[in-house]
Amino acid sequence: MCPDIFFAPIQGITEAEFINTYDKFFGEDIFKYFTPFMRMESDENKIRKKDLKKIHTINIINIKQKVIPQFVANNYNDLANFASQLSAEGFNEINWNLGCPFPMLVKRKLGGGLLGDINLITRLLDQFFSQAVSVVELSVKTRIGIESPDEIFRLIEIFNQFPLKYIIIHPRTVMQQYSGIPHKEIFYECINISKKPLIYNGDILTKDDYNQIINLLPDNYERKIMIGRGILKNLFLPAIIKGNFQESNNFEIVLKIQNFHSELLEQYCQRLCGDKNIILKMLQHWEYFSLMFNNSAKIYKTIKKSRNLNHYIENVNKIFMEYDLKF
Repeated sequence: MCPDIFFAPIQGITEAEFINTYDKFFGEDIFKYFTPFMRMESDENKIRKKDLKKIHTINIINIKQKVIPQFVANNYNDLANFASQLSAEGFNEINWNLGCPFPMLVKRKLGGGLLGDINLITRLLDQFFSQAVSVVELSVKTRIGIESPDEIFRLIEIFNQFPLKYIIIHPRTVMQQYSGIPHKEIFYECINISKKPLIYNGDILTKDDYNQIINLLPDNYERKIMIGRGILKNLFLPAIIKGNFQESNNFEIVLKIQNFHSELLEQYCQRLCGDKNIILKMLQHWEYFSLMFNNSAKIYKTIKKSRNLNHYIENVNKIFMEYDLKF
């Protein structure tokens, strides 16, 4: 059974330019893309202009229907405004982030920080679904708790009370951030008590990782999975998981990556000003892209030494000519 693969949001990376480009070259294996979380302008009841600008540059005709905007909110006003404003933008589903572990966000009771107030989460969901603002479908992406993994069980009981589309679970606590071993056993326990479809997210870097998660699901349970950094480290991972990766010669694989890179670079050149800003943005991607090649540390170091855009392009061309892929 081929899974539905959801592309996880990663701040600063999976923006409109990346989504546009990835979908052009690899999109046949992605079911949905999630945007990095959006926020409201302070005291204006409007989504931040820079967040809206990013979704406006998504290729509306081809892939907007595959994109799920994610947001952070800790009050009903923001929740309702995200629903109405994103519906007006043409989206029919939004995703509430209850899992981001960044300390500055957690301190403000946003993202994963909201998990410490179950009563507030309950009240906001009740308001959202009872006051007829649900012009869009709502899904949730969550951690399993602030400090203790078993905090999720009470949360699942709350989610069961509302018509959420599905729940994406990253089985780490907020305090773990991105370190430590995911509590996969907690995810499977949640399946037994959840009335909503659950989607697993976290540390899926290879097909073996995927198989370990899927093989423990109950028979006939929907095969849905969310992957983020695993795809950035291997652009072909969704195709490999779904059995669509063709073992063609190395030249064809490198050429596809090179064409993908050129398109991504061109899109950033259209939005960003100055060689330095463009190179810094591409450097964020090469932190992951370099891992597809042998001697990745040397590749990343080479990119960091780029003095200007022309020098950057020279370095990139050299990498594609001289370095071997790991697969």
